[in-house]
Amino acid sequence: MALPEAEGLRVTFNPPLYLQRQIWVLDILRREKVQSVLDIGCGEGSLLQCLTEPSYTLPPTTSLPPTSPFVLGTGANALADLYLHTIHGLDPCASNLELAILGTSPSSPDRPPFTGYERWTRRNARWMRLEVSLWEGGFEAVNDAFARDAVDAFVASEVIEHLAPELLSLFAPVILGHYRPRLLLLTTPNYTYNQRFTPPGEVSPTGYPDATGRTDRVFRHSDHKFEWTAEEWAAYCNDAASKYGYSVDIGGIGGAVEPDPWSREDALGFASQIALFRRITPDAPQPVKLDELRNFAATSQAVLRAKHIHEPHPLSPDELALPPNLAQVREAAKEAIAYNRKGTLTFNDLWKHGEISLKCMGDVGALVRAFERTHIDPDAWLVEDETEGWETKVTWKSFGASQVPVAQPRNLLTKSAV
Repeated sequence: MALPEAEGLRVTFNPPLYLQRQIWVLDILRREKVQSVLDIGCGEGSLLQCLTEPSYTLPPTTSLPPTSPFVLGTGANALADLYLHTIHGLDPCASNLELAILGTSPSSPDRPPFTGYERWTRRNARWMRLEVSLWEGGFEAVNDAFARDAVDAFVASEVIEHLAPELLSLFAPVILGHYRPRLLLLTTPNYTYNQRFTPPGEVSPTGYPDATGRTDRVFRHSDHKFEWTAEEWAAYCNDAASKYGYSVDIGGIGGAVEPDPWSREDALGFASQIALFRRITPDAPQPVKLDELRNFAATSQAVLRAKHIHEPHPLSPDELALPPNLAQVREAAKEAIAYNRKGTLTFNDLWKHGEISLKCMGDVGALVRAFERTHIDPDAWLVEDETEGWETKVTWKSFGASQVPVAQPRNLLTKSAV
């Protein structure tokens, strides 16, 4: 139950704290080039829905030279999207899982041709097959689907603080000792930061006393079994990393928008604590006995509740053996320029128009090749800032002197042309 009311402080986060945690997770997954993910305690599927979104392009391939700004670039120019082929969601709550199943189900398939406004505003086409599996159960139920090297990264965001002591004692042995993913991403509340919600010496009006009775601490949620200080968090993470052959980077996320009237920012730290574990040894220094884990979880097996297959677009390279038709890419660029009523667009502007990415079959290298100087008519096209990646400028010189071009028949099965 909530504690008696006391005067609280206005504390807001921008973006909201849950989004800051999600952004951190997504940034790590992109940076580490993760291809498969397990979301432990996936809840209603907020993170899973982000993970199922199609990537902006296909992964970088040999169609882009090593010196391409898309390969060498950073920030907006780097092709640093998530290219996932497998996603698992795991949660013990059936009602939460129902929403996750609904939120990750495939959308209706694209049905070309697109006409009018729809062709420029639809969602990205999907260029890679994606399999999404939703499981009901707890992490302690050993599941061969999550076996070593089957899943790149495990994520457990705001999960472990909900674990009873007997389950918490199994978390590191099961995840790091048995499954041994390449990466493990964890977040948990910072107990010390709870003081930020009230003046010094007062009790949070929205807090909850430790229901386990083990401490006199006041938590943020009624179901929390513990909340750790930064020192306690570091001790847990460092101990788990050393036992099971991982390195760990520990940090925090989330600071209030409002200044603290008592200037406690440095002392209280961040609202959420984070940890990124990286596997550094092939086997755990302290092996985990699988039979013991299976015996513990014998009455709690995970059940597959749904499996979604997100099929690639029918015009994807996986479906067609033909390369993109570069002449048709340029014709589609004319349509995009005419639609925008601007004679010059960047590569990024062009790619946002769905027709261009379809003509390129998701390969940004096809867009680059379509406007190489050896392939274009210099009387028709001007290409500037080729070293700028997505900000490369393409000008159709005849724009304004020509009528808006009529859409060409949507047929990418023709012989490739330059």
